Amino acid sequence: MPTEIEIRNGGSFDRRRKYMSTTEVRYHCPARFNDNIINDIRFEAEVLFKFVGARDFLRIDGWVLNNGKIYFSDFNPISGMEQNSFIFQQAANIGLTHGMLLEFILKNACKRCGVNYPEKFSDTLVKRSVNILLGGITSERQVSLLSGINVWMKLLQSKKYAPIPYILTKNKNTDRWEVCEVSYAFALLHTTEEIIEQINGSADNNILINSIRNRLGLKTIELNNEVQWISLKKFIEESKLQGAYIFLALHGGFGENGGIQTMLEASGVEYNGSSANASVLCMDKYKTGVKVTELNIPQLSTCKKELGGLDSSWLYLVSRLGEPIIAKPNMDGCSTGVIKLCNEKELLEYISFCRRGEMIPAGTFENQLTSIAMPEICEEILFEEYIKTDSIFIDNGELVYKNNTGWIEMTIGVLEKEGNYHAFNPSITIAENNILSVEEKFQGGIGINLTPPPENIISVTFKNKIKYFAERVAEKCGIEDYCRIDIFGNKKTEEVVVIEINTLPGLSPSTVLFQQAAKEIPSLSPLALLENIISSEEGEV
Repeated sequence: MPTEIEIRNGGSFDRRRKYMSTTEVRYHCPARFNDNIINDIRFEAEVLFKFVGARDFLRIDGWVLNNGKIYFSDFNPISGMEQNSFIFQQAANIGLTHGMLLEFILKNACKRCGVNYPEKFSDTLVKRSVNILLGGITSERQVSLLSGINVWMKLLQSKKYAPIPYILTKNKNTDRWEVCEVSYAFALLHTTEEIIEQINGSADNNILINSIRNRLGLKTIELNNEVQWISLKKFIEESKLQGAYIFLALHGGFGENGGIQTMLEASGVEYNGSSANASVLCMDKYKTGVKVTELNIPQLSTCKKELGGLDSSWLYLVSRLGEPIIAKPNMDGCSTGVIKLCNEKELLEYISFCRRGEMIPAGTFENQLTSIAMPEICEEILFEEYIKTDSIFIDNGELVYKNNTGWIEMTIGVLEKEGNYHAFNPSITIAENNILSVEEKFQGGIGINLTPPPENIISVTFKNKIKYFAERVAEKCGIEDYCRIDIFGNKKTEEVVVIEINTLPGLSPSTVLFQQAAKEIPSLSPLALLENIISSEEGEV
């Protein structure tokens, strides 16, 4: 089925719109054209496939003009193969999983080359159900989608667990949290809004689906379009009866602030991440800092902080923190609303966005290259001292490090099992513009992570001290299963300053937690890390 790319709010189909979850783009598969145009696109694409001598698979890009004329512009013999690339989306819409599509391609290639394709053994293992909860309504809902779908796809390879993705949202009419299972095809959409729209308005395409399957020599299927939204409470009850584990792939707000954790604990359902109490604490960045201070460990501290509101005074903040100042919502996820403020005008501008709960467009503030997501409600703002870090960047493929202040921003994952804590090696994530963007954190091919840090930047002794500090901070804050701690470290004085703790850190394919686990000895694959988090077996981490 051809996919229509709908670009909203003008502009071009750029890298960010292609590869990041954004409401500025909608994908429609099949495209919203009449049957004649869809059939013409498919017929002409097949003619071009043969004309260029393509084999096995090909992706062709093109245009349908207002007068109905069809133009083809690009031939991609090795098309993009990210988890939700077009070829996988279109295959899923005719009932093919990633594995089925790749196996179909390989079988045909082997047949053409006279190579026997080995038979695949059927999986008959009894597995525990893992119900993955993703989405939500926070500004980090798209990151939650990236995390949840990646967890689902990784666990599909597990010999222990059987994952099913579910999307969480709030019904605007009833103000009730609701959950719905996400089909394989819908799981490959780019935004939570697209998934919900498709769930609520899914069309019956079985005739088109089976006509394509028949052309490919595949069996006829009947896809079920029945939609069943249930309350979150009922979802938890059914998960308990099922003996399922609930994997929270939620970020920010209700999903990370202890709200859903309280419900799960009351129902006796196993879930990942920390308890309700620890989640409440770590969501409050100010109180987290207080807890770190209580450890009273030399050379370990937290950023100087001031809690403020929508009436905050620039002169007061500068007298306490110096300038510039870092501002962020005190009670929300790590990717929400973080900005560097350089003067009173920028403070007032930031407060106006806090009042409106609107996305901050790129270029609003000095050196702000990308848009910044804001929570719908932000009345409590955390202001922090700005710590100027050393310059670390890539120039012509070479790492350049300029040691000025000695301060370096790092992030470090910690695992917990039965009260035992183990910190991974820290990572230096290179930011193009002072503050890490969402793209640099979660989009493949954008952010650069140095894991572990090169020894000419962070010595082995200091690295081990950072790991020790991270374990003690996680223990003090009651972390369970895993977390990610963001810090500043000073290579000259070996001081460590804790920025914040994420009790449900991002688990997208490119997230630093997987990279750190892979650098462990012995190495932990992404699947092994997830199974370690889920497993309730006693033992050392």
